[in-house]
Amino acid sequence: MNGQHSVPSPGNTPWHGPLSSRRQTIRALAEAIRNLEQPSHGWVQATVSTGIPALDAVLPNGGFRPGGCVEWIANGPGCGVWSLALQVARHLPPGPLVLVDGAAELYPPALPALGIPLDRTWFVRPENSREALWAVERALRCSGVAAVFTALPSVSLKIMRRLQLAAERGGTLGVLVRDWAARRTLGFSHCRILVEPSPDAARSRAAAEHGWMAFRRVRLNVVRAGNRSFRARLTVELAHAFDRLHISAELADSAPQAGTP
Repeated sequence: MNGQHSVPSPGNTPWHGPLSSRRQTIRALAEAIRNLEQPSHGWVQATVSTGIPALDAVLPNGGFRPGGCVEWIANGPGCGVWSLALQVARHLPPGPLVLVDGAAELYPPALPALGIPLDRTWFVRPENSREALWAVERALRCSGVAAVFTALPSVSLKIMRRLQLAAERGGTLGVLVRDWAARRTLGFSHCRILVEPSPDAARSRAAAEHGWMAFRRVRLNVVRAGNRSFRARLTVELAHAFDRLHISAELADSAPQAGTP
């Protein structure tokens, strides 16, 4: 932000607390983004950790690069895709985190256990998908925003290109959670990760010893990284306790293999 603008804390933003309508939330976000925006100079921050060390180890840059979008594509509900996608939040540089949650999938009081700092998080709940896409694109274009998180429905290739260009302009990380059908679509994201339950769902000894309250094992299949086709697979275990999430790598199924652009 080069000292040109200070970033207001969420507690001072117009959408902190109840609003008379969802449309006011969108208008408030637009006003805040206008206050934060500045011309882009093509500068992109260094790679940030995904929050999952085993995933960092297989990605070519050792994590995610702000200035682009990451797609987390889930094979059905209950595979922990949001728990995985939100792990990057604790490693991001200073700045607001914008969660555009039109379907009200996220429960704010539970987010600190995933490393989400509520004091720098802005929640936007638009009325429809059109308003959601508008809010996502505007937030991605803002260089004062650290990252934008949203569940992205089926959209055109043109929309995906617009979101990627917006992230590049703002130097912002876009984290897009998508459904399984999106795996067959083209895209412009920097990274695409498929998430599906592991066939071997037996409770691990480590999870049992630590007394975790909930446990699941999922497979991560990285099919795009660094703007090109890529192949790497690993299995991770997610174990939820009362106030935190523990993620450990169970095994790597294959060595990373870079593909063609």
